[in-house]
Amino acid sequence: ETDTHPPTVTVSSLPPVSPPQIALAWLGYDLGSGIAQYQVWVQVDGGPLTLWLETPAISAVYIGSSGHRYGFAVRPLDRAGNWAPVPTEPQVTTTVQ
Repeated sequence: ETDTHPPTVTVSSLPPVSPPQIALAWLGYDLGSGIAQYQVWVQVDGGPLTLWLETPAISAVYIGSSGHRYGFAVRPLDRAGNWAPVPTEPQVTTTVQ
């Protein structure tokens, strides 16, 4: 049977206020072929989500700037080539002091 279902991902929550080194963590789920990689998207001060990182890792550190609000979304890809939908909203947010 061919894997035609996109994977899902859960992003760990962030505190309301973070240091400039924002520690992100996520975990993907795919019952078919398994997770191949992730795209991590960032939003700054309510602007558009933009692609920041492509990685097979399940964590990363984003360096933010004081006084700015950041949102993040993660998009998984499975080994069969199925992507989850492109995110339109952040899954987690935080502000750097």
